[in-house]
Amino acid sequence: MEAFLQDPVLQDAVAYRLQVIGEAAYKVSDMTRATIPDIDWFKITGLRHRIVHDYRNIDLETLWRITQKYVPPLNERLQLLATELGWHF
Repeated sequence: MEAFLQDPVLQDAVAYRLQVIGEAAYKVSDMTRATIPDIDWFKITGLRHRIVHDYRNIDLETLWRITQKYVPPLNERLQLLATELGWHF
């Protein structure tokens, strides 16, 4: 985490990627969201809104914690879902 807190370029990159994830989640249809209730769509899109509209008050430690605690399971869940649907990347 120290490297993250010391590197504004890395901070911007992480915030941007979380924003992209939130934007993608925002575009997921309500029907799809309802069929995948174990993903917290509200929190994902809420984070995006927070980054975009309240960027001056973003807590860097919170961003770091999100990348370490929540992004890996989300990625794993989406990879599993993609496999189930037969999507290949």
